[in-house]
Amino acid sequence: MRVLNAFRGGHSGRWRPFPVTLFLLILGAGLAIGCGRARSRAVRMPVRGEVLVDGKSLPRGRISFNAMNGEPPATMQIENGSYAGQAIVGRNRVMITASKSSSMKKTMGFDGPGYDESVEVNTLPTRYNVATELEALVAEDVEENRFDFELSSE
Repeated sequence: MRVLNAFRGGHSGRWRPFPVTLFLLILGAGLAIGCGRARSRAVRMPVRGEVLVDGKSLPRGRISFNAMNGEPPATMQIENGSYAGQAIVGRNRVMITASKSSSMKKTMGFDGPGYDESVEVNTLPTRYNVATELEALVAEDVEENRFDFELSSE
């Protein structure tokens, strides 16, 4: 058998465990080192606030606080203009999105089969999300981290 001979080290018929043992040892070490995710040492504090667009509460959306330190951003749902969650202490870049359903035909101006599919379209200007100008300084030593945002749809 070729498979058996490969593990036995060829045609000698003698078992050679060293290559197999070495492979298993390296595999086990790699899994032990690579699969463990280091715990975050970033301090998080509660944040909350309101989001208004043209003076009215944003019905639905998302707000993200990104500390820009390699940690994933803290993203919260906005419902009836309000949000609450936890964000990393320090200066955070804030991104706010709101979307509505539209057809690909209407959004992209194309016609043909498949363009009647529904897609989500961001309704806020890019200066509030992709090219955000918003920031928040989340503090550790305050009673409340409240950040209200008054946005314009223009």
